[in-house]
Amino acid sequence: MLLLLVASAPAPGATTHVSVVAGKPSEFRFTLSRTSVPIGTAIFSVANHGTIPHDFKVCTRPLAGSAPNACTGTGTTTIAPGGTAQLRVSFRRAGRYAYLCTLPGHAAAGMKGILTVRGAPAPALAVALSASGHRPKVGSRWRYTVRASVSGRAVAARLTVVIVDPTGATHPVQRGTSKRNVTNWPFHGTFSDFVVWPASARGVPLELRVVVKAAGKTKTISYRVTPRS
Repeated sequence: MLLLLVASAPAPGATTHVSVVAGKPSEFRFTLSRTSVPIGTAIFSVANHGTIPHDFKVCTRPLAGSAPNACTGTGTTTIAPGGTAQLRVSFRRAGRYAYLCTLPGHAAAGMKGILTVRGAPAPALAVALSASGHRPKVGSRWRYTVRASVSGRAVAARLTVVIVDPTGATHPVQRGTSKRNVTNWPFHGTFSDFVVWPASARGVPLELRVVVKAAGKTKTISYRVTPRS
């Protein structure tokens, strides 16, 4: 049986759609459907709901302070009342980017704002635990394998393996037939070993618990067993 835990996140570089309404909630304001987007391409669909012409511009450089009244960037043409336009912007760096209306006096009157561009999320740690069945035979070698990867690639990791009894107490697992506990044990990608269940474990519901630490993350997987004769 194979147990697999994977945490995933949206791929960086995806296209994000943002609706922009000019002239709402008042003439010299913008309303955006979202004020945060990931790194990648953003498509702004702009509609002028005001009573006078407006446009929409996104500044090229990230901000350190408040939104300016003018900047270098990419913008739409002037949009008449009731009209629409579309603007495509590629963001390569995370940060705070200003947007504004470039018509004279509009930004100074408050027709501007800040869009946050988020960096790519940290790659997820995936951990898998496979073992040779939930009813191991006492006195025999019961094999298990732990695999750790980030973005599909084997990763250097640390492993701790314990057995949890019905009372919740934990008992360290030794490496093979040695007396060395598998505690914070270094491995790369794949770790394989075995457990020899003692006769005293016969018929007792137990849990093999593995804790993997890698890439600044920690994953825990449990595998339930009941040893048999």
